[in-house]
Amino acid sequence: MGDVSSGMASTVIQVYLKAILESFLHPKPECRLASLKVISIILSQGLVHPAQIVPYLICMATDSQTRISHAADRDLQVSLFLFLSQLGLFSDHLSTVQSLCLLLQFFVRKVL
Repeated sequence: MGDVSSGMASTVIQVYLKAILESFLHPKPECRLASLKVISIILSQGLVHPAQIVPYLICMATDSQTRISHAADRDLQVSLFLFLSQLGLFSDHLSTVQSLCLLLQFFVRKVL
């Protein structure tokens, strides 16, 4: 029964993941912090592949708000460990992740 409910949760998260990640680029720090808390829960439950989230966490680790940058850095360490442990299986994601990181950092600096 647990497998069925985790599969359903993963499906629901996949539907809303893009909107959650885009809220990282919101000008209000409260919105960025709330989305970071949701991402922390998603990562802790393993509902999505970390490669989808790593670029956004790298971006948020450079946030001007200390609470946000420290929380993002903490989640980034966990995500990078998971991502790098699976890199042999998903090595084609690396260049895409690097490009997305640069682009997101540009947008965050523009918003802030």
